Amino acid sequence: MPGPVKLDDNTLHALHHFIDASKVHHFQYMKPHRSVSWLELFYDLVFVVFIARMVHSLTHLDDEGHFHFDTLVDFFLTFLPLWWTWMCSTFYLN
Repeated sequence: MPGPVKLDDNTLHALHHFIDASKVHHFQYMKPHRSVSWLELFYDLVFVVFIARMVHSLTHLDDEGHFHFDTLVDFFLTFLPLWWTWMCSTFYLN
């Protein structure tokens, strides 16, 4: 088994500069700090409730205690558009 990799000072300096968290604020896509409105929080809460109800539907078993594959397919066919809607709207609104 090979030993640990030794890095020279130039490589370490370049890695430190690349990973340096203090440089994050220089990205031009970063926006100034803003607070979240109550409407945005309510909007997110509505999606949380929808997803929670959908996940709850996964817990229903038939009379013999078996889980059906159709239930999982139905879950993903409804979850994916809901998730995609939330992701796109959040990206657009921010």
